[in-house]
Amino acid sequence: MANQVNKAPFKVIATKSSRIKDLSIANGQLIFIQDLSRIALDFGGKRTFYNQITELDKDSERISMTDPVYGYYFVIDTAILWLYKDGWIQVSGTPGEVMYIGTELPELGQANKLYVNKQIKNISVWDEESHSYIIVADCTDEISDTEIEDLFKAE
Repeated sequence: MANQVNKAPFKVIATKSSRIKDLSIANGQLIFIQDLSRIALDFGGKRTFYNQITELDKDSERISMTDPVYGYYFVIDTAILWLYKDGWIQVSGTPGEVMYIGTELPELGQANKLYVNKQIKNISVWDEESHSYIIVADCTDEISDTEIEDLFKAE
């Protein structure tokens, strides 16, 4: 059985180390720094970095661990941070919002979430059945007013 330490709403952000300075401190932010495999937690008006994080894809991996060692564990599927110390302690609640800023899409997505790729300029959703992203919107180049009017002219 896990003890829950913090029931406050959390927002999970995934970004690269070069973008961390652009994020202002806001209590309840859990920031996953993908290129360094670190996590930062904004709490009590300050940002604390955690360097030794074990990444797990699914919560079932955490639950089925036979001999977990003391430390922090981040479950990608649920975006929840755990501490193992004589038992599992849930450090963060289920995030109300998950954002990916200036990063590649995560390897595993979550249903009912939109994923925006600002480089390619498209929006995707995660498809559980195929375990892949499906593009649902794509940015197109602007066209002129004249080109729009030409679409509606009778030939």
